[in-house]
Amino acid sequence: MEKGPDVDITTFELKSDAELTKAAEKAGAEEFHLREKTKYLGIVESDAGQAIIVLIKKRLQVRIEQLVAGDAASKELTELLFTLGVKESQARNAVDALYQRSFKNT
Repeated sequence: MEKGPDVDITTFELKSDAELTKAAEKAGAEEFHLREKTKYLGIVESDAGQAIIVLIKKRLQVRIEQLVAGDAASKELTELLFTLGVKESQARNAVDALYQRSFKNT
């Protein structure tokens, strides 16, 4: 029994034709998406764009804080960072105090 030409069973096209069609569709879709992206050119640099970015960042920060507050591991890590910050601040203050004392003792 002879084998016939390869056919794409979803479109009933010859596989070579189906591959060409898919490649053309992909290229068309890529061009469409690239053209859509160009519409945003210049928005970020505008004053209105900057204001939108600031609003988005603020909302994202609030959302991150909500997520962190609900997650035990995130809470623990946040507390560690806070503790390290406090310890560093205390260390800087101690260095300043020792430095000041060294001038008083001379």
